[in-house]
Amino acid sequence: MTESHNARAVVTGAGSGIGRAFALELAKRGGEVVCADISLARAEETVQLIAENGGTAHPVVCDVASREQVEDLALFAELTFGAAPTLVINNAGVGIGGTPVGDIGFDN
Repeated sequence: MTESHNARAVVTGAGSGIGRAFALELAKRGGEVVCADISLARAEETVQLIAENGGTAHPVVCDVASREQVEDLALFAELTFGAAPTLVINNAGVGIGGTPVGDIGFDN
């Protein structure tokens, strides 16, 4: 088994595209998934797809550009799982070039 099996997972950008695919695959592998997205409606759609396939997931709104919302997401996940997540997929956001991600702090 790998970390992706039976994970307590958080996926940002889970409302569509690659984020949704990650969330669906993690649930398929027996994981419980917090589906975070800037759109609650899209996060709920992903949760519904997971539930239709027998998985467990939880929708939550999170704009990853907001430090406060990311901190709220972390707390939501820990309270939901009863422990820290075992896997986080930080998929949300739009790349526009410039400074490498590892060189950007919260204040930039």
